[in-house]
Amino acid sequence: MSELVFSLEGWHWADLLSGSRLGASVQQGTSGAVGMVGGCGLAFKPDLGMSYRQRVHPSFVMVYILRGQGQYVDSQKNVYAVRAGHVICMSPHELHSVVQQADGQWAECFISLHQDFYQLLVESTTLDLTRPVIDVGVDRSVIGDFQAVYECLTRSVGQTPSQVFFLAHQLLFHMTQRIQQQSLGDPQARAIEATRQLLTRNLNQPVDYHLLAKHCDLSYEHFRKRFKQLVGMSPGQYRIHQRIDRAQALLAQGGKSIKKIAYELGYSDPFTFSRQFKKVQGISPRKFQQTLYARQD
Repeated sequence: MSELVFSLEGWHWADLLSGSRLGASVQQGTSGAVGMVGGCGLAFKPDLGMSYRQRVHPSFVMVYILRGQGQYVDSQKNVYAVRAGHVICMSPHELHSVVQQADGQWAECFISLHQDFYQLLVESTTLDLTRPVIDVGVDRSVIGDFQAVYECLTRSVGQTPSQVFFLAHQLLFHMTQRIQQQSLGDPQARAIEATRQLLTRNLNQPVDYHLLAKHCDLSYEHFRKRFKQLVGMSPGQYRIHQRIDRAQALLAQGGKSIKKIAYELGYSDPFTFSRQFKKVQGISPRKFQQTLYARQD
């Protein structure tokens, strides 16, 4: 991988969550392979040119999003909206794309695992790898696990493959714990999650947020506050991002005009759609499309 990776001297990777480390010095590359772990690192991707597009990895790659939002497209061309707290699981020898929003916020931890390690995970069901995107939530301990693997790899002289393997397995174990904790969460959190899933559907239809709050047995203000606490943005903002994410997928597929996409997503006119797209993405739909075509050339 050739992404920009933060210099790690004297600070914890989780400090990035506060935004205070975005100006940190950078270095190129990741550490070398030890045993079943091929590499691990922390990357900040401030522009679309640093996206993964149509890549095939010989190893199993996991990307843990710390900041920002975007899309993941799997080998079957299924499109998933991804955000901070999500883990993207990219199976070996399959085509993948990960495209972040053009707001300069994207930051990730990543780890590359040998095919044999991947097979162990599949057989042990440590993680449900039938789900390419897993919501772990943003957690400092998980970030610390990534950093521990990285630091072990960078001190590979004198380190045994078993030490690196142990740290990688510990990382996966903590992820599993987080998933289990979230599934056993309070009824309010489960209701909000059900609502979040509803907001990803029928993107051309208007939404009654007060009715959604009632279904969660909450006042609208409490519903809005709780949703933002759990998801990272208000219900209205989340719905907008879902529509724009879908718009990006349609633009990437080609074959439809911006006008047709606008109406398909329920916008009153193409101008309203373009204005909202630019507000979210930082560039217009036409510029976004041109950027994709330029990279394909």
